[in-house]
Amino acid sequence: MRRAKLLSVLAVAGLVLDGCGASALSISQLRVTATRICNVAASRADDIPTPATPAAGAVFIRRGVDAFSPELRELQALQVSSGSSHTYAAALAPVASELSAMRSALRTLSTGGDPLNTIKRLQRRLAPQEARANLAWQTLGIEACQSR
Repeated sequence: MRRAKLLSVLAVAGLVLDGCGASALSISQLRVTATRICNVAASRADDIPTPATPAAGAVFIRRGVDAFSPELRELQALQVSSGSSHTYAAALAPVASELSAMRSALRTLSTGGDPLNTIKRLQRRLAPQEARANLAWQTLGIEACQSR
């Protein structure tokens, strides 16, 4: 009797736990959710004033990192269907690289690096990453996540 009760409790617990897992988003659900996430990040980025001098670049970059880091975390947390997973990963990888490049530029500036050269180098690093991400976002039909 105890064994039957234990097995039934375990079976119910298994069903409950199965329902707790996140299921993969359909492509239409992904589009809606990713668009919302990217629009929030774009709004945050729009509030960042363009630096008037190269020396103000560090603050500009820091605020960009602060705007786009939550976006990447939220996008990475989405469960994507297997049919879209490869393209979705191809969209996220360059976004992560862009943030890494921005953080690297901040480190350079914080250790006394030349602001003008650092920002130019950052722009050169970001351009190909943006192009790669844009192509993947376009393929997925998620325009809001393309270059902002």
